[in-house]
Amino acid sequence: MSDAGFGTYIKTYKPFFVGREAFIQRESKRKAEVVRFQVPEKGQPKPEQLDRVVEKRGKVVGYVTSCAVDTEGYLLGQAYVDQRYTEEGTELAVLVTPRRKPKPQDKLTMGDRTQLPVPIVVLSRFSKR
Repeated sequence: MSDAGFGTYIKTYKPFFVGREAFIQRESKRKAEVVRFQVPEKGQPKPEQLDRVVEKRGKVVGYVTSCAVDTEGYLLGQAYVDQRYTEEGTELAVLVTPRRKPKPQDKLTMGDRTQLPVPIVVLSRFSKR
């Protein structure tokens, strides 16, 4: 539950917490959690489940769990990412699975299109509306 941002609802101090020790042990080893993200530009390809999330230097730091269009027309989703990248405002990118098989890099010529990472921004875990 705390992976999903609901850690404040878990009361480890309660006397009848079944699984308390297992939960505390798991929490001490957890290195990732779910974040909300938005694709700040309209018209970008939609990230799909399990598309990889990368940091600015290209290191994979997580994966997309879901994505949909919000009421304003922007792509809004959730991803499971390394805890070092969960702060609101963090800029990441998603390697969106291409719809068509891309040309091999050694076959690209002037004017060809290639797949680029889709930029995303981490939002607060819960909507402020």
